[in-house]
Amino acid sequence: MNSVFQSSASLWWLPAIIAFGVGVVYVLYFYKANKTGLSKFQLFLLASVRFLTIFIIGILLLIPVIKTLNHRVEKSIIVFAQDQSKSLVLTKDSNYYRNSYPKQVDQMVHALGSQFEVKTIQFGEQTDSLAWGFNQTETNFENLFSLFINQSIQGNIGALIIASDGIVNRGISPIYAASNLAFPIYTLALGDTQSVKGMAIRQIEYNKVTFKGNRFPVAVSVSANDMLGENIEVEIYHNHNKLNTQALPVDSKNYFKKLNFQLDADSTGINDYSVRLLSKNSLDANPANNEQHFYIEVNENQKKILLLYNGQHPDISVFQHHIESNQAYRLEKFEASRFADAIVKYDLIILYQLPSKANYLDNLLPQIKKVEKPILFVIGQQTSVMAFNNLKTALQIGQNKELYNEVVPLFNKNFNLFHATFENSSFENFPPLQVPFGSFNEVPAGSCLFYQKIERINTSNPLWFFAESDNIRYGFIAGEGLWKWYLTEYFQNSNHAITNELVLKTIQYLTSNNRKEPLVIEIPLVMDQQKPILFNAKLYNASDELINDPDLLIDVLDEKGNVYPYQFQKSEETYFINIGNLPVGIYKFQARVRLGDELLKREGKFIVQESMIEHNGLVADHQLLYTLANEHSGQMYFPNQWNKLTENILKNNQIKPKIISERQFIDLIQFKWIFIVLLSLLSLEWFLRKYWGTI
Repeated sequence: MNSVFQSSASLWWLPAIIAFGVGVVYVLYFYKANKTGLSKFQLFLLASVRFLTIFIIGILLLIPVIKTLNHRVEKSIIVFAQDQSKSLVLTKDSNYYRNSYPKQVDQMVHALGSQFEVKTIQFGEQTDSLAWGFNQTETNFENLFSLFINQSIQGNIGALIIASDGIVNRGISPIYAASNLAFPIYTLALGDTQSVKGMAIRQIEYNKVTFKGNRFPVAVSVSANDMLGENIEVEIYHNHNKLNTQALPVDSKNYFKKLNFQLDADSTGINDYSVRLLSKNSLDANPANNEQHFYIEVNENQKKILLLYNGQHPDISVFQHHIESNQAYRLEKFEASRFADAIVKYDLIILYQLPSKANYLDNLLPQIKKVEKPILFVIGQQTSVMAFNNLKTALQIGQNKELYNEVVPLFNKNFNLFHATFENSSFENFPPLQVPFGSFNEVPAGSCLFYQKIERINTSNPLWFFAESDNIRYGFIAGEGLWKWYLTEYFQNSNHAITNELVLKTIQYLTSNNRKEPLVIEIPLVMDQQKPILFNAKLYNASDELINDPDLLIDVLDEKGNVYPYQFQKSEETYFINIGNLPVGIYKFQARVRLGDELLKREGKFIVQESMIEHNGLVADHQLLYTLANEHSGQMYFPNQWNKLTENILKNNQIKPKIISERQFIDLIQFKWIFIVLLSLLSLEWFLRKYWGTI
């Protein structure tokens, strides 16, 4: 440790302090020394005490500090990440992974601990501290790597060891997700790369919502390994009643077939369907893959959506794709100048970049307001901002010049009109939207889904929000470029889950009944067994204000009639409750609350299903693990190479401890002993003068 004395004032004040102290001492003890009757020794002693007191006080007036520089050595951190997904124990080596394998991990951690700090974590559907069980229903490498990218794990990371079978079924590509990690990655290749004999339902494709009287398609993908020459029967059931059967003669060693069925939607509500595979001559190594359930909600009527546009734009195709993917809606789109139909037959009107410079919609907008139809405005470079402002909607844009900002979305956690499953991190790599440059009016926080983030600056300008006026619901998207999000999301995640949720939940909110129900219960229709059951609820008073003063109760009923009572918790103006995990089955709920003299009730259903995603692919992907290690200066090892893995990490000269230098500034005035010294000096001087009779 090195220490240096410093002062916030100039040290040139030291001579002045010394001179002042000498002057005071001279006047007090030597100017008229012959009148005091004290000896030279007594005078010099008193003078020394007084000078020392003045000098210390003078030094303290300079606000001195002591700067210390400390050096400490921080060990490198080795992170061991264990894949805890079910796929590892669904193979023939399940006993090894449950019994011997954890002990081998402990031995390796102990050996590495002699030189490094070792942290053990697990990953699957979520990341956490390591607890053996192999019960995770998903494998998501992206969540693992985000711990380091978001600095949830901090310190001198020396290396990451990933023990996995390489089977990925959630999140973006591990190679892409790990591209920004700067430390070596070692992989421990687990699982079996050899396919096992058996058949499996790989995927069931269907629309979650249909309408009574419709025939709806269901596509079932079936695979079979090492079953050449055998027959598979594919059966579809509705509420345990067989609807259809197709026979598949297996004609190859690695067989795959996609079957299409047409089913009738006869009864409204939630309908339980299942697909089963049967083979008389084969013993399946993984029979859990041979049956899957899926659920379809059958409604009475479709809602019609009208999309009017000024000119063609890629965003229109995005809206069309997502709306037409849901059978609850039927989309019709027209160029605004060519539309001549009746507005009253539509449930929602999307005005894409309208009113425009070429079409102010002078005749159409009064018709829309007259029939009180909800409107979704999408603002873009074709929009006439002046004409839009003249509509006097909840969004007003002050613009002097026709310029546009590049804006990324900033998710508003206080948004409460519907439940969003995404977070700000979901949009980190999304390209910006083109938004008019200008001033935006503020909107209520609860109705704004996204604010604008401009060049890394968070603003309160609304980007995506909702409003209600004169019994009409409005939605506003203040920028164009959704097609870029659509393409980027597919590139990163191989799906369109986020853009699909944004578009469909926006439409669902706008087309729902404008009149607020006093009690609203929110819960997804279908949930996986391993995930907690979360209810959200809203209660409105007669003035349509959110309140949560009364206690809200709910009963959950299983298929056997057992009743589980709960009471909601209160959060700001709404309610929520987490009732934990439930067994697989169809559940009913009955919620009730007393609002004044009225007892409000709401009923509904939800389904808890077993997640089969880990059963669908049991062939280990060691090539992925090899690539991941190779691209990050590491190596791939197998469970019989524990010693080699440990030895190579211990001998890796690139994994070094870090010397941390810490500077610390300490004010001298903080030391209590200095005041004790001052008090002692003043007391000594007074005592001596009193004793020698000078006072």
